[in-house]
Amino acid sequence: MHAESPEIVVEKIERAFSQVQFPGLNNLVIGNRNDDEVIGTKLVFERITNWHSVDPLILDTAPDGLASALSFFSPIGFHFFIPAFMIADLMGKLRSVDPTFFLCIHLTELKTPDGVTLETDLNRKFPNEAVERLSAFNREQCKAIASYLTVIALRCDDDCALECASLWETMGRTRSVPAN
Repeated sequence: MHAESPEIVVEKIERAFSQVQFPGLNNLVIGNRNDDEVIGTKLVFERITNWHSVDPLILDTAPDGLASALSFFSPIGFHFFIPAFMIADLMGKLRSVDPTFFLCIHLTELKTPDGVTLETDLNRKFPNEAVERLSAFNREQCKAIASYLTVIALRCDDDCALECASLWETMGRTRSVPAN
């Protein structure tokens, strides 16, 4: 299998997500939870209204050095910030955060190295969030995500990420209603 260069994939991501709007302060993080990580994520990212301008160090450490922000974004907050995380990862700027995990965890099934299919705990516990998070992406965005996952999968020899890339590519071909 052949992957595009990271630079080409960065261009695809930038083009695919160029029109995505900042979700607004009330839609940035999940629910009205008052735990420290949700509040910390909101405090760090509420001032960043352009995902192009996010310092990769912030992406890799927020909130408060815990590197857990991707866990606490609402579906539209995730949709807005995921391109910044993917680009930082492609450029080798992330050490703690793994965007591939967050792009694959919401897919219905994952396989173990020995080929056993598993339903993810997250999908069992939060099926509506999984559907909402995945439905935010349009065709071009799905294809950009698939390209990103392919580069990362081949770089890290990760069969699960490669399978996930194939699923995102399929979603990109089958999207009928364009999202932002």
